[in-house]
Amino acid sequence: MITNTQHMWGSDEMSWHALGLMVPILYFILALAILTAVYWVFRGLSSGWRDSGPEPSDRFKSAPKQAHASALVILAERFARGEIDKVQYEDMRRALAN
Repeated sequence: MITNTQHMWGSDEMSWHALGLMVPILYFILALAILTAVYWVFRGLSSGWRDSGPEPSDRFKSAPKQAHASALVILAERFARGEIDKVQYEDMRRALAN
C-alpha cells in the first residue's frame, strides 16, 4: 500500500482545502463588486449624474426675503474677498435693492 502520494501541485493537501474555500469567496466578492458598480452606473444615469441635493435656485423659491438677504451676504463676502471692487459692489447692491 502506498501511503505517500505525490500530487501534481505538491503534497500538502491542506493548501488545496484552503484554496477550495477561497475561490467561492473571491467569486462572491467579485460578483458583489460588479453588482455595486452596475447599481451606481444606473443610479447615475437615472439622476443625470448630478448631485441629489437641492438646486441653489430651488432653495430660494419659497422664501424671497431669505434669498434677498442671502444674495446681499454673498455680495458682501465677494467684496470682502476682493473679487469685486467698491463700484461693482455698490452697483450690484443697488440692483438687488430693486
